[in-house]
Amino acid sequence: MDTTALERRLQAIQKLLDCSFGSLWFVGEDVWVEKLPSWYVLRNDRIGHPGICLNNNENAVCLHAAMMMWHGSTPRSQKDERAIENGKRFVVHNFMNDDPKHRTMFGHFSAVAIDKTSIGSRTFVETDFDSEIPEKSKQSKMRMNKDKARKWKSVVVPNGTGRRLSDEEKANLRAFTRKFYAIG
Repeated sequence: MDTTALERRLQAIQKLLDCSFGSLWFVGEDVWVEKLPSWYVLRNDRIGHPGICLNNNENAVCLHAAMMMWHGSTPRSQKDERAIENGKRFVVHNFMNDDPKHRTMFGHFSAVAIDKTSIGSRTFVETDFDSEIPEKSKQSKMRMNKDKARKWKSVVVPNGTGRRLSDEEKANLRAFTRKFYAIG
């Protein structure tokens, strides 16, 4: 794809997608592996992970622009629960709209810059998910089947439900971000 075509694609994408502060995304696992610390390991049973965008400025159309984004994860331990209670993690409820009680936690990694050239649309993946996958737990199989049903390429896409953060959630995220980075 030549530079002019890519610029036109980015202009079209920017008109369609909200990259403002506090938008919800689904990010390909290989993108996270590339951007997060070297000890973050690619999971074969998952296509991607939730992300929350921290941009708060006007996005110029630029091939090298990036969105600051946090990696989302389900709280799994007492340590995670204590970090949430102490305000060291930001939590979004019902990220994917399939369980209102489900929580997605952010702040366990610093935000990373994800290139806008990674943004894509929801597309079918021509991957055989069942080939050479070792025996998994019931929960891993369930997650894998959900990802398989989504059929997303490994790119950054808006979360499939169209859910956006409320104004209150955005305000809480801004406050958390200032505290996380000890700004003002």
